Amino acid sequence: MMKNEHVGHSGCCGECCQQKSISLTTDEKAFLSKLSQTPFLEVVSFIMKSSKSDHIESVALAPIHLSVENDSMAEIKKTAAILKSLQNYGMIEINYDVPLINYDYSKYKNSDVYLQFIKTVEEAGQKEDFIFDIPHVEYGSLALTGTGQRFV
Repeated sequence: MMKNEHVGHSGCCGECCQQKSISLTTDEKAFLSKLSQTPFLEVVSFIMKSSKSDHIESVALAPIHLSVENDSMAEIKKTAAILKSLQNYGMIEINYDVPLINYDYSKYKNSDVYLQFIKTVEEAGQKEDFIFDIPHVEYGSLALTGTGQRFV
């Protein structure tokens, strides 16, 4: 448990700081430990786009960080919940504007879950009233924030 951590920035600025106690699960602590071994990890988002409009898209599944290429959907959702929780605590930052340079994201495009996503979007796209007909992967990265670094 982390007590009296100033969330959002380092150092105390007086009354504007909110002191919060953070209690992490074993899985959240394990992921932070994994992330402490490397400065950045890959993350992706499965997005449905529309051939009818460049401005329409919907996130189907995010954030996704695979341990192995064929993680089960249950494992992917569990990891996504961990990442969202750590992000909400301000311990990690997930950034789709900064994918990892020279990282081979092929395990995501070759994963069973992505192949199922493609199939689902293609089947749904054949329906006349369904506007999302293009499967897309958005590449990103995740890293510890200052708060996360202090915790580990």
